[in-house]
Amino acid sequence: MSYIRPMALVLMVVAALGLRAAAAAVTFATIRQMSPAEKQAIQHYFRAHSLEFPNIFGRHHPGPYWILENARAFRLTPKEIREELRLKIGMARRTVIDVQVLKRRYARYEMAARARHPSLKALRADIRAVGAAEAALAYEMMPYHLRSYALLTGRQKTIYWQLVAPLGPDPRQ
Repeated sequence: MSYIRPMALVLMVVAALGLRAAAAAVTFATIRQMSPAEKQAIQHYFRAHSLEFPNIFGRHHPGPYWILENARAFRLTPKEIREELRLKIGMARRTVIDVQVLKRRYARYEMAARARHPSLKALRADIRAVGAAEAALAYEMMPYHLRSYALLTGRQKTIYWQLVAPLGPDPRQ
């Protein structure tokens, strides 16, 4: 069992509470009040920091945004549209939260790197925290995409795969 210094434990608890407070602060209203430019900036940041999620996973398993864009082709019922919208909003909220966390982790890493005599131990911890936050940003979308697909009926799933097929091979190749 490792020993955690009391001050380090206090800092960990404060950081955890700060992340929880940030998550609670991002609501549907927060997202709705964002300007198109702010939303676009978050999407751009997500694409740049999500381990190629859009090209690797999202291309094969597009989520609620895409399903809603193709609502007519799927012949979604009002109830299905509401469920897809619920997932879309949850996914957007999660993205905003995860982008905020990742930016804070980068800021902490940058601050440690600026030190006159940086600690390798602190830098390693900060780099690991950045990596974990980036991995979380990529992963958090997957459950929403899979749940979105799971809501479809058998007929809609057939249409889904017909629409996904033309998305083609990996654009990075």
